[in-house]
Amino acid sequence: MPSIRPQIGIKAAVLASALLAGVVSCRHGPPSAIPTDLVSCIPPGALALAGANLDALRASSLFPHLPASALDFLKPLEGASHLLTVFNGADILLAARGHFREAAPGATLAGSDLMLSGSPALIQAALAQRRSGVPASKDLVVQASNAAAGHALWIVTRGSVPFPLSGDAANLNRLLRNAQFATAGLRIEARAQIDFTAQCAAPDTARELEETLRAFLSLSAAGLARRQPELAAVLRAANVQRDGGIVRASIAAQADSIGELLDLFAR
Repeated sequence: MPSIRPQIGIKAAVLASALLAGVVSCRHGPPSAIPTDLVSCIPPGALALAGANLDALRASSLFPHLPASALDFLKPLEGASHLLTVFNGADILLAARGHFREAAPGATLAGSDLMLSGSPALIQAALAQRRSGVPASKDLVVQASNAAAGHALWIVTRGSVPFPLSGDAANLNRLLRNAQFATAGLRIEARAQIDFTAQCAAPDTARELEETLRAFLSLSAAGLARRQPELAAVLRAANVQRDGGIVRASIAAQADSIGELLDLFAR
């Protein structure tokens, strides 16, 4: 089994286990939407969490259409049913739940059903946190539980987290700078749907975020109009709404179009 150490960087990690294409869905769901043994490994100082129900994802029509970087990232996780990614601003911790006969190179087994990968310091921090029995980053976990409910892929981040992104994906940092929390989720039902919600401190900041999001979608659609007109139409059909300090958006399309959209931001 190859290493699951996150050598491919934050972009591929988040694309593999969540979504870099949106920021959404403030749905209230049970904490069990994220396995408790993964939550127990979140060390203090977490700025962003991303997760995946890998069993549901593999069984979906979207899976073959995921970006190549995401599929490569997931290959070493064939024995995993759920994945949690923790970003602290400098390093990434991967916590995988499943059935493992042995640890992947560079990874650590914490029992037969939990594997951790990341820097040695971050792995030790996760193991110490798990032994303590005291949950860390409670506010972020609440947001993550809401985002995970009903979504096979999800991400939650504190606002103004400077993700080391490049290309089109770098525009997400501009989008997030006005949010206190932002969450994204991907539904994989009859049609795939990216959901986005950003929570802002005041209506004025929410209005600025909404305008930035609309401009981002409009410019992206214009850039795709000639070479990928069907994908441009998907972006133009995005639903963006604002209610006080909350901005919500959704993008729905067939699985192949959502896969192309994710691939666009993976470059």
